[in-house]
Amino acid sequence: MPLGVLEFHEVSKSYFGKDVLLSADMAVCEGDFVFLIGPTGVGKTTTIKLSYLDERPDQGRVVVLGHEAKGLRAKDIQMIRRKIGVIFQDFKLLTDRSVLDNVAFGLELTGVRSQVAKQRAEEALSEVGLAERAPDEIQRLSGGEKQRVAIARALVREPHLLLADEPTGNLDPDATGRVVETLRYANEVKGTTVLFATHNHNLLEAVPRARVLFIEKGKIEEVER
Repeated sequence: MPLGVLEFHEVSKSYFGKDVLLSADMAVCEGDFVFLIGPTGVGKTTTIKLSYLDERPDQGRVVVLGHEAKGLRAKDIQMIRRKIGVIFQDFKLLTDRSVLDNVAFGLELTGVRSQVAKQRAEEALSEVGLAERAPDEIQRLSGGEKQRVAIARALVREPHLLLADEPTGNLDPDATGRVVETLRYANEVKGTTVLFATHNHNLLEAVPRARVLFIEKGKIEEVER
């Protein structure tokens, strides 16, 4: 039986008196590719933030990689996050560093020697089809290329769990297809567990084996395919 990588048990979260999640349940198991579907503003980003321990639930239990969020100390969260990759819609890349340095930076922060980090960064860029752009400045890349750099940065750490928050929201159809295919490769070939939040139902056909969770009115429900 697959191990639980991410679990929500009756999780509630509100902001300024507005309920975003209301006794929501969710389970993501090892090796899953899960789409979290729902329109803008229903709580997808909140779910992602809870999943990488950037937020805490008001009520209920969030369990990430076997660790319950409640009571975790800052240093515990830091250690858990080393096993999590996060991809944001707005990339969050360092504009004063090269493509290669952006990907290597996260590894260097965890104590990996610079030479080793850059070698692994080169391998990650090759996996997302951007090996030839390694020395380039970030600003010279297209939106789709920047997103693939962000994916390489997340994958280079060989995460147990990869969280993607609307990673194709600002991309054209061709770039969107490349991003989804890259995440599918990470899941099917490398065994990375993926939670992919999006409002775009059309993406579901690109990963036929994926599970689908639908978020609405504070609840998270699994949808049969």
